[in-house]
Amino acid sequence: MKISRMMFSAALFCAAAGAQAVPIVLSASGANVAAIQSTVESFRSSLGMFNLNVVGSFGSGRREINWDGVPNGFSAPNNLPGNFFN
Repeated sequence: MKISRMMFSAALFCAAAGAQAVPIVLSASGANVAAIQSTVESFRSSLGMFNLNVVGSFGSGRREINWDGVPNGFSAPNNLPGNFFN
């Protein structure tokens, strides 16, 4: 009985170790923003719920960076503080 349990455990371990995630590739091209918007929305939904850019740590979901919110004083090369978007 003990030997069969060990063999079964080893078989489960081997099966789990061989499992790999399949990458999801999203690609689009178009003449304007509207032409690729559906692919952008698919990408966003694959990342999870939008967390409204609230400061803090979340177990799931996504936050988005809007570069338009960067003041002119920080827009020169290398002047953006490392924690600006935190």
